Amino acid sequence: MNARTARSLAGMTVLLALASALLLLRDGEPDLPAVPTSGPTVPQERLGGPEVLAPQQEQREAAAPGVLEEDALADVTTAPAHDADAPLPLVRGRLVSGSHDQPVPGAHVVLCDDSPAVRAQEADAQGGFLFASVFPGRIRLAAASADGVLGVNCGPFLVEPDGDLDLGPLRLAQTYEVRGAVLDLEGNPLAGARVSLQDARQITASGGAFFFPHVARGEALLEAEAEGHVSNAARVFAGASDDAVTIRLAPFAAVFGEVVDRTLAPVAGARVMIPGGDTRITDEWGSFRFTVFPEPLESPSLWVEHETLGFARCEARPGERVRVVLLEGATFIGLVAGGSAGEKLDVATERHFLSSDGPGGFVPDPIRTRGVTWLDEGRFQIRGLEPGARYRVFVTSSAGACASADFTVPAPAPHDPITETLLLQPSFSIEGRVLERAGAPVAGARLRLVEERLEAQLAGAETACRTGPNGAFHFASRPRVPHRMHVRAAGHPLLTRAIEPPAQDRLVLDLVLPAAASVAGTVRGWEGCSGPRPVVSLRMQEHGLLRRAVLDDQDAFHFGDLPPGFARVTCELDASGAFVRALARDVVLAEGDRAEVAFDLTGVERADLRVVVARAGGERLPGTRGFVADPTRGFVAKVETDASGTAALSGLLAGSYDVLAGAPGMVTRDDCDGTVYAEKRTVELAPGAENEVEFALALGSLEVTVAGAEGAALDWVQIQPVWLDEPDLDPDTFPAYYPHSDRTLRWDDLPAGRYTLRVESPDSRARAVPQLIITDGATERCNIVLEPLGN
Repeated sequence: MNARTARSLAGMTVLLALASALLLLRDGEPDLPAVPTSGPTVPQERLGGPEVLAPQQEQREAAAPGVLEEDALADVTTAPAHDADAPLPLVRGRLVSGSHDQPVPGAHVVLCDDSPAVRAQEADAQGGFLFASVFPGRIRLAAASADGVLGVNCGPFLVEPDGDLDLGPLRLAQTYEVRGAVLDLEGNPLAGARVSLQDARQITASGGAFFFPHVARGEALLEAEAEGHVSNAARVFAGASDDAVTIRLAPFAAVFGEVVDRTLAPVAGARVMIPGGDTRITDEWGSFRFTVFPEPLESPSLWVEHETLGFARCEARPGERVRVVLLEGATFIGLVAGGSAGEKLDVATERHFLSSDGPGGFVPDPIRTRGVTWLDEGRFQIRGLEPGARYRVFVTSSAGACASADFTVPAPAPHDPITETLLLQPSFSIEGRVLERAGAPVAGARLRLVEERLEAQLAGAETACRTGPNGAFHFASRPRVPHRMHVRAAGHPLLTRAIEPPAQDRLVLDLVLPAAASVAGTVRGWEGCSGPRPVVSLRMQEHGLLRRAVLDDQDAFHFGDLPPGFARVTCELDASGAFVRALARDVVLAEGDRAEVAFDLTGVERADLRVVVARAGGERLPGTRGFVADPTRGFVAKVETDASGTAALSGLLAGSYDVLAGAPGMVTRDDCDGTVYAEKRTVELAPGAENEVEFALALGSLEVTVAGAEGAALDWVQIQPVWLDEPDLDPDTFPAYYPHSDRTLRWDDLPAGRYTLRVESPDSRARAVPQLIITDGATERCNIVLEPLGN
């Protein structure tokens, strides 16, 4: 094979990979057939370079709902109307290198629209491309340099029927390959599994293999799912290693069985629960079924309860039928005394549960409540109470009288029922007026009365009313339990009052609303900062109150109906993407106070900051993330260097800042807040000066060879570097790799310094983990031998 033929085949490989990727993005294709390396071409009008049609599957299955995320042009579901006599639009553009803006001649360009064809061509000597006769509608575009090192995948774009589309310069960035396989827990390949990485999606072939040809450098989440299996994901770092990635999927498992009584008769309507999971109700044959994940629930506990027959606790194994025999619990018989003839009585049951962080409390027990049966007038029965459990029973009458009993069931369950007399206490009424501080009545105030035992789920446990013209209110027939009253009125803060049952049948209250306080003010001199109007926040910690206000047209803000207490008012603004907490004011509010707070940013000195990140040898590092933090106010902003290795922030307040630069080999996720960095500098920003911080990072590589001894499995091993010089960094600062066979792992662009390795495995351990020294421009190598646990 001569060099020209080799280049042609390489170009065709890149072209077909781009076409497949675009088809998957456009259609959510379930599977694509193998694409031949040669085939007939379809002649077309060619402008701007030779154009071919890439092979494509003739019949397509519909994509599964929700497979592809909707994009900005997702609402364009039909092509724009087009005049049949008018020429079809052109689509043109130019490909340049992302780092130097130099043209990329000979790059392979693929265009995919809503038509059956996928069109491709090579860029000219200036990196230009031109597709003629493109039908109006949505299109996607992908391109890669002839050697496959640089690439871009962009779109969708909208082609209008009445004009050509000029995409301008499209920048190609260096891309990497991610390949691997999806297997089950036994190591068998899973064909037809759906694999996604960034915006690309694929369906595994018969060998379970997948291949993503053009992936941007950095960490990404590789996700896989297959029918009948639990989905799984792995974090990959494109560009750090060429090793294949293996994702293993565990099969779904079921927990199923039947609930019976002591005579082995099926029990319908029993409630079967997995603690912290789902709940099932048995059918007429007493059957139930759960679908569970085998890893977190290898042997789940089952809680089974029935209204009258009792309860049971047992362990279940996924995939094995379980028979649950209900045990007869204790019986409670209550005798209601003190009521009137013809009164309707309601019973509610609560059960006490312990809490891991406190004394716990009573929660509703709806099964026991539904299982209440009346034996005769004034006597009721509750069956199936669990031995050792603590219960509370409430009885209310239609006249508002109330009684309760609190008891603990002995263990083991007694043969004789637990009996107790519940004496109904007469109800009481609450009436009064809502007044202002000066004594004037408050009409239209909203009052909400809540029983402190709201969890009992009794009818009428919460009620509400409004005051009349004279500020009067009235609540009748309230049970003799503690209540809490909440009062709201315009121009007043919320008033809360605890109410204990009185000795008499009537409680009279005059509720005096505190005078509301307010905070008002203005923000001046913010016009010099880019971004939206400043936002002013007010926080009252003791009341759990947080409010925000945007400036009006007069640059003013106002907070009303505030309770008395300490308040902090803060002015916040957005300066060129950098979150800046400008100034704060503290005020102490008394009843009826009106505090004035003025923020004047005219005299606040602002500064610009430029960050340069390079290697120790001087080579600039584009795409490197960093953080800027104010030592007194915490995290400020994320920055990322551009193609020249620089990042800039403007509009910052003058003062001291911490500037932290990451390294290419670090995992600087979007949710990091300055806990991942290779080097840290503290700078004093002066207004009007050239504030620049330059980092010259000493970076090296780490290469680890992993082997298993005495049959040690490597399937579930995780290996991750740990930087000993910076022990306070985020534990996941560096990517973790998972070797599935004897192999060599490699980490590039790590900060120089002392390292060790974190080796985690459920069934093996490392014989010895050495201390490693990484130096600038060098590769540190070591061997790790894993042996089974117990040796």
